[in-house]
Order: sequence, then structure tokens, then C-alpha cells
Amino acid sequence: AQQNAKKLSLLKHPKNKTNPNHNLYLALLTVPLSIFAVDFYTGKSFLQIYTSILNGVSLYDEYQSHFKNANISVFQISKLPAVFSMFFLKLILVYNFITIICYREVLYKKQIVTLILSTITFLYFSIARGTSFEIFEVILLLWFCLKVRHSRLPNNNLFSNSNLILFTLGVCALMLYSYNISARYGFVNINECLPTGVCLNLNSPLGYVSDSLALLSLKLSGYFTFGIYYTTTYINEYWFESISDFILLFIPFTYYIDPDLSANFLCEKDLKCGASWIPDIITLLMQLGLLLSFTFISFLGKLSFIFTSKILKSHDFIDTAITYNLLLIMVSLPVGNFLTTSSSNKILIVTLISIYLLRKLNSKL
Repeated sequence: AQQNAKKLSLLKHPKNKTNPNHNLYLALLTVPLSIFAVDFYTGKSFLQIYTSILNGVSLYDEYQSHFKNANISVFQISKLPAVFSMFFLKLILVYNFITIICYREVLYKKQIVTLILSTITFLYFSIARGTSFEIFEVILLLWFCLKVRHSRLPNNNLFSNSNLILFTLGVCALMLYSYNISARYGFVNINECLPTGVCLNLNSPLGYVSDSLALLSLKLSGYFTFGIYYTTTYINEYWFESISDFILLFIPFTYYIDPDLSANFLCEKDLKCGASWIPDIITLLMQLGLLLSFTFISFLGKLSFIFTSKILKSHDFIDTAITYNLLLIMVSLPVGNFLTTSSSNKILIVTLISIYLLRKLNSKL
């Protein structure tokens, strides 16, 4: 009975053997990591970035220019410190969010400060590059952690003082995303239709509420609906053109059969893709074919179910982090390439899987 009581106590009140301030110390470590990574990938200091923002300079254009001139896309040994800086920056962000939001019943000021600092240093990289990828990661991670928290602590009110602050972080991330997109295009009003056919309509119900809200929804649509539009157009333009092309849909590695075929086939043809992401589902279909792709997606769904059941019963960071990355993969399939475009995400996935398998192997010995 005493052993069962101990187990229940551990599930309700997680006891960390590490220093209770370890989350904050890790968050402080992200400051030099973020500064170093930004300096490598953009060639700019904090002061230079601040000056560019004040002058209305497109940080995205400057980042693309530096990325090309410095050959950052080419593998170099000198690139490894920056890559691992981003890896630890991402790892600390995920670790702090999961261990604080998912498992702590009460969030004190120290935990809130830790979350804010981890978020700021991670999003500093986003601001410096003028990109929005990191913003979506933070929003998705925050949503995931809040859902896990609610499942574990159903009586915890979403709008309690601590959770209200967490909700505010998500709103701030959306505002930052809107700023990044506006800055990328020199703060010119977006009033044209997107390639998907979605247009800004200030007379819509959302437009009546707020012009800014309507414009934000258009910017979000540009990212999240483009992948769906691209996938359906790709199928119509290529696989439904003839019987032979339709058969290729079921065959793995079709790019070996048709050398002119690539994931960004439509972008090279006549579709204005711009900075929009090519959905991972297209790459998956080309590599595995339709049937194997559905089998792989079903396998991911099964894994998600297994890991979700596990994380609701225990405080295991590895299991929870793997569950979050499974969610990231599933979101990435119709939208873009959240995982394949980031070296730090690839390293994080490999690290989590390796630790999980090593623990499994160790438990059997």
C-alpha cells in the first residue's frame, strides 16, 4: 500500500532530483547559444539587427544574401558549432516547455520567467533571419503542452493566472509572425490575392471585427493553405494527366523513372511559390508511392496513439518530446517541411529516438 501511495504521489507531484533552478539555468544558457547562432547564420550582431529593424530593412533579404555569399548551405566543419548551438537551443526550449507546462501543477514566477526567456532567445533567431518557421514551432509546442497539461490536470482552469500568461505568449508569437511577414515585403500592404485564390476582403465578418485580424488571417492562409493547394494542383497537373502518369502515383521513387519530376515541379513550371513551403506529402508520395505513403502515415498515427497513452501516465521527457515531434511531422505533411528543412530538428529527432531505443535495450538486459 505504501508503494502504491508513493507511485500516486510521484504522478501528482513530480519530484526532480536535479537542482530546482535547473530550468532557469538552461534558459540562461540559451542566451549565448542564440547570439552565436544568429551571428553565424546572418553575420549580424544584436545592434546591427536592431538598427536594420529601425530602418525598415528586410532582414529576410539580408539573411538570404549572407546565406548565399557565405555558402552556408554547403557542409563545412566550421558550421558544426552553429548547428549544435541551434540543436541545444531547440532542445532546451522543448525541455523547458514540457517539464514546466505539462507536469507542474502550479507555475510560479520563476517558471514563467524561464519560459519567456527560452521563447525570446529562440525567436530572436527568427527575427534576425526574418523567417517565421520558429514562430510556428513555438505556437505548436505551446498548444501541445497545454493540451497535455489539460489532459493530466482537467480541473486546472485554462484562464488561471499562470495559464493566461502562457496564452499571451501564443498571441505575442502571432503578432511577431505578422511583423516578420510585413517586414519581409517592406511593410507594403498585402491586398492582392494569394496563389491559392484566397483574397483579402475587409468587408468579411472578420474584416468588420478588425482590419489587422483579417490581414493576419490572410498571412496565415498564405502559409497553411498553400500546401493543400499545391498538393491538389500537383495531382491534377501531373498524376491525372494520363493513365501512365496515374500509375506512377503508386510506384516508389518515381523521380528515377521521370528525371524531370521533382517535389517543386509546379514552382519550376508556372506556379508562383515564392517563399511558401512545398508540403512533405509530395516528397513522401514521390519516394514511397501512394500505398506505402498511407501505410507510413498510419504507422505514425499508431505510434502517436501509443506514446500519447504513455505520457498521460508518467513524467517522461523523452516520450513526451517524441510525441510532440510526431505531431510536428503530421502537421508538416500537408503544410510544409518543418523537420527536413532544419538540421537542428533532424539531430533532435535522431537523439530522441536513439535514447529511447537505448533505454529499451537496457531494460531488456
